[in-house]
Amino acid sequence: MSAFVASRLSRQAPKRMLALDGGGARGMITVGFLEAVETLLRRRYKRDDYVLSDYFDMIGGTSVGSILATMLALGWPMQKVREEFWKICPEIFSQRVGRGLILPRFSVRALRRNLKNALGDMRLDSDALKTGLAIVSKRLDTGSAWVMYNNAHSEYWATRINAATGKKTVGNCEYRIADIIQASTAAPTYFRPHWIQIEAPSEGSAGQKGLFVDGGLSPYNNPSLLMFMMAGISGYRLGGVKEVTGDDGKTSKRGVPWELGAQKLLIVSVGTGDYRVKVTSRRLTPAAGFGAQALLGTMADNQATTLKLMQWLADPKRPWTINGEVDDLRWDNLGKLIGGSQALLSFTRYNIKLEEKWLREKLNVTHFSDKRLARLRELDNPNELHTYLSLSRAAATFQVTDDDFPAEFDI
Repeated sequence: MSAFVASRLSRQAPKRMLALDGGGARGMITVGFLEAVETLLRRRYKRDDYVLSDYFDMIGGTSVGSILATMLALGWPMQKVREEFWKICPEIFSQRVGRGLILPRFSVRALRRNLKNALGDMRLDSDALKTGLAIVSKRLDTGSAWVMYNNAHSEYWATRINAATGKKTVGNCEYRIADIIQASTAAPTYFRPHWIQIEAPSEGSAGQKGLFVDGGLSPYNNPSLLMFMMAGISGYRLGGVKEVTGDDGKTSKRGVPWELGAQKLLIVSVGTGDYRVKVTSRRLTPAAGFGAQALLGTMADNQATTLKLMQWLADPKRPWTINGEVDDLRWDNLGKLIGGSQALLSFTRYNIKLEEKWLREKLNVTHFSDKRLARLRELDNPNELHTYLSLSRAAATFQVTDDDFPAEFDI
């Protein structure tokens, strides 16, 4: 990785993170909001060539968010991101091979081809990345959520060889970005799981591969909470490492976290359209279909929990209502509740709700039937890209404001 990115991550200064949700074709909703953010920052810094990688120290994403995050981390302007996503999305969701029961719905060939064209064999340690990149996936064979990111101080960054066995554990630095994205986007019933070489082959051994699926199956389809933990937990080593001496006089290396606080850490979270998931069951509903609905409900629960925690940790200016019991947590600020003087971070969430009432009250949209809303909620409907973009652009006119980016975080 470039010395610039390494220095940027480890420098003790106010930090800015961008977290992008998963959501398939609905990723175009994210694009609409990010266009508004880029326009705002270009106006602020009086630079027509300003891009989001210039502002954010780390950009992370799950599933489709991993695709968009990678484009941004490479320094792409939003016009290029939008045009590329508009081109590849219909291709990715075009080649059907099954119904998602026995065979996945789509072939992975189009996704793999587009990743190859854009990224080639680019690795996570590539100097082409202009800022920190974090991609979330779920490793099935160990049952653990993985975040793979370009931090040279990370515990699993470097490749290691076991002196006793000679086995070579492949470090994150060697992972191909195309492989990581394919792992993060391998949504069950949509695409088949993806294997990544974890332990290199050696004489008499084929090594070990990890089996990965969409990061949406972890608690981090909205990766903002995970990215907050990455910033504040020393084990992630985003601030580098330091030598510490224990009570026994021995020295060891410990990770350095980023500083927390409303003037020290900013996280901007961008969604792909939320709605209340209602599971229905009829007498002849296939078990697989019922299970798929239940899985969507679980993912929605995870999304709601993440947003609840982030708004409790922060003190957002425009908080989202969580439910009728806790409302939007505007009176609950964890940092102040535990005796601090401020919230633990600055946090902003951009999103739309794919629900009739919200669209009518917030965007004055009254012409969507129940069937049309159902189509808009689908993850694999590239025919609605124009609608997604129009809705998010309209929402961005009142959601994306200058005070979302406090002066303390100016470059």
